[in-house]
Amino acid sequence: MAEDLPKWVDSPFQYCSSKYLCAVGEGTGKLVAEASARNELAKIFKVEISGRSQFEQSETSVTSTNGGLQGQVNSAQNTFLKESVDEVLEGIEITEVYKSDDSFFALARLNKRSASDRFKRQMNSLDDEIKVLMDQNKRSSFFKAYKILLKREAVNQRYHILNQNYYSGRYSKRSILSKLEEKKEKNILVYLSQDNVPKDWGYLVLEGLLNLGYRVRTEQTNKYQFKIKIQFDKSKQHLKVKGFEKWKFSINLVSSTKENGKIGQINLEIFQTGRSLEQCLNGAFEQFKEKIDDKLGELTLD
Repeated sequence: MAEDLPKWVDSPFQYCSSKYLCAVGEGTGKLVAEASARNELAKIFKVEISGRSQFEQSETSVTSTNGGLQGQVNSAQNTFLKESVDEVLEGIEITEVYKSDDSFFALARLNKRSASDRFKRQMNSLDDEIKVLMDQNKRSSFFKAYKILLKREAVNQRYHILNQNYYSGRYSKRSILSKLEEKKEKNILVYLSQDNVPKDWGYLVLEGLLNLGYRVRTEQTNKYQFKIKIQFDKSKQHLKVKGFEKWKFSINLVSSTKENGKIGQINLEIFQTGRSLEQCLNGAFEQFKEKIDDKLGELTLD
């Protein structure tokens, strides 16, 4: 005779009140079943958010004519979509657990109102960040604002799943992209000069400038509006650990006008430990990659 399971195992949505979003998980142990239930509930968000993101990315490709920007946008959006699912797990609670003859079942639920209020607070905070950046009226600030807007939209998609409507914000994709396009139409040419800079480090700066819509030349030229000089230095540090080395990597970027009037500067020092100089350099490069997008605005090109 088949075992009679609780009604919530087969019909979690009928069992739960309309105030909650519910899902059931199964596992060989109690903790495994609870983790499975949380993941099943998170999947509801993941499937709907991923479907929506395909439309959002298509829309962005129409409104933006900058290929570099599009690549950066898609990468950022994918990151935020993953974070949006992970954060949903914060508000999930396990309300039922049942042990059958050969398995465990768990019921997970999410309070829609509490989660919605949390999502609204997050979006209001992100709106404030976007406003500060937009008021700066800088190309790099618009780009940062756009990335934050993508994060806000990921939160808004979670909100929509719970409420079947969206929480309106102060800025749209088109409004920010139009500001970026206005800056791009200035057609600013930058001469990028490099002094002993590893190829991949220099390329990262070049890529960042192109993503912001600047035209860039790396060969000697007199036809430019702004010049950026990159200087790179490395020095071995004292480390009393056998088999390991410690290095300090310094990278300085200085921006100036054609008349050599300094207008901006970025100074970064990265310390890295590893088994060889090459390993340290690779590790330091990853740190540099995390910082450079955020720092490029300090060069004050426009």
